[in-house]
Amino acid sequence: MSRVSAPGEPGQREARQAAPAPRGGRDATDAPAPRGWVVRPATARDVARVLALYSADRRDTSAPAIAAAIHEVDACAVVAADAATGALLGFGKTHRWGESLGPAPAGLYLGGSLVRSVARRRGVGLALVLARAGWAAARGEELFSVCAADNVASVAMHRAAGFEPLAGAAGMRGIIGGGREGLLWRAPTQEGA
Repeated sequence: MSRVSAPGEPGQREARQAAPAPRGGRDATDAPAPRGWVVRPATARDVARVLALYSADRRDTSAPAIAAAIHEVDACAVVAADAATGALLGFGKTHRWGESLGPAPAGLYLGGSLVRSVARRRGVGLALVLARAGWAAARGEELFSVCAADNVASVAMHRAAGFEPLAGAAGMRGIIGGGREGLLWRAPTQEGA
């Protein structure tokens, strides 16, 4: 199995991100970026800066967990960075669930998405989602996601990325707490693009 290439490696695709792609749209790593930021594969040099993003957002994680996500061979980890300064604006990864849980099948899922508060509502989160969806589609894999049904921004982003809602249930995949309803989504496949 392969992973997203690091900068300088053969096949590495760094992209400038523009407006959101249409439903079932193109791989975000192929889009131009007039907004002055880029989406690229995460590398070992990003670990401390990704950790700082989590800390600034008061989320728990660790450098080993971030490093493991970045180096996972069978997963995708990407960052959005300011094109001029290189400052990280966001991070996203995929992970695998080994077994089904309720309506959520085993498989590849979006996870670990985070965008700096100053970069929110600018398309950064959507670009991170599209980059990971493009990575999965290029490999011929289904990609799933779970979000809280009452998270208006996340629901809108999933729809903008062309994801299809599959199911809803309380406590979906154990990430929706407090009895809140979660939504299970599936990314468009290349056949559906």
